[in-house]
Amino acid sequence: MQYYTTENKLTDDGSYNARVLVNRTYTEDELIDEILETRNIVSKPDLKGVFAAIQETLTRLVKNGNGLNLSWLKLGFSMKGTFATEGTVRDPDKNPLEINVNAGAALTEVLPEVRLERIVEPDFDPRIVRFTDGVSGKTNSLATPGGIFKVVGDRLRTAGKRSQDVGLYLQAEDGTETKVEIIMDNDPGVINGQLPGTLATGKYKLVVKTQLGVNGQIVNEVRTGISKFTLTVK
Repeated sequence: MQYYTTENKLTDDGSYNARVLVNRTYTEDELIDEILETRNIVSKPDLKGVFAAIQETLTRLVKNGNGLNLSWLKLGFSMKGTFATEGTVRDPDKNPLEINVNAGAALTEVLPEVRLERIVEPDFDPRIVRFTDGVSGKTNSLATPGGIFKVVGDRLRTAGKRSQDVGLYLQAEDGTETKVEIIMDNDPGVINGQLPGTLATGKYKLVVKTQLGVNGQIVNEVRTGISKFTLTVK
């Protein structure tokens, strides 16, 4: 597993925080396959049934306000916010109930065995490689207002906490940005859509803004990628 250090922006003492990159994140189906590779004691459908039963049971226990104290998992509850007086009635919006999940001893005991490698801070920003104008067929040169397009690159998929903070944009020479509202495909390697029909004549840079981090997690900062090429709208 790898980690890197990044400047701690919450203090002014010049300190750094560590960020850890997991090797990979397993889905439920992949976890079942991993179990069957090491312990092929039941069939995959049977194991899926066990997982479904565990999920159903845990959901029911949590719904009834119960916690868990397992060898590998501990689960409890907490409530956010404050109360004006001792007798103030809870406001669900100001005092939301939250689930707290922590690793049990069976997991924490293996932490010393995790092999860590320090790396230079990687680039997580979107990378725009190619823009193809569907009307003219031109690449990295022309953009047709109202026309379909295809963008190819890395880490392109736009997602975030607020839709107004992320997306695909055309940035004019004066810095103003026009958001592409019609998106058909929004994937890490490709974005397909239709350009705004109101694009004025001029030159534009393509800009991707996203809060999608590694392993599909939403991060606080907006990560921005800007094309090295310039698009011309005639």
